[in-house]
Amino acid sequence: MIKELNFELTKMDVENNLEKIYNASSKGVGIVQILKSLTCLMLCILTLYIGLKTGYLELSFILTICILSVIIFFTGFFLCMHKKKSLVKVFLENINTRKIYLELNSEEENFICKEDIGDTLVHWRKVPKIDNNQHSFLIFTGNNSAYIIPKRIFSSENECNEVWNLIQECFNKSR
Repeated sequence: MIKELNFELTKMDVENNLEKIYNASSKGVGIVQILKSLTCLMLCILTLYIGLKTGYLELSFILTICILSVIIFFTGFFLCMHKKKSLVKVFLENINTRKIYLELNSEEENFICKEDIGDTLVHWRKVPKIDNNQHSFLIFTGNNSAYIIPKRIFSSENECNEVWNLIQECFNKSR
């Protein structure tokens, strides 16, 4: 089965899916930041414990290390949250409507995406996951990128289901 899709990808299409795409890519970043912060907190507790048990460190030194660890913990946490919001804002400001042509073929090991900026041949075996949400189908091509196929482009629910079944077939065949 071959399905050709011609559509315009709008800023609204991207906004509707940005959180899903970003959350797929930012889990690792968030975990690393949390681990760094927890490490600082654990060092603070360990230093305090050793200082109190051995009596070799002055209380002011211990308190300084504790305060610095807490500052590092909260600074890292809030910077991570602020960075996410800033990146999303900048990204959305630079989105323009783009004309997209996608060719999906169940007999092929790849699909073709043609845009104003160029053509891309995507191998299904390199697609880590697919998603069907309220607004769109997502074909992920990496940690922070996905092809968005808005459901609004389909003339019927039957056509929409047909395309989703084709995407699933191509994806599952490549596993």
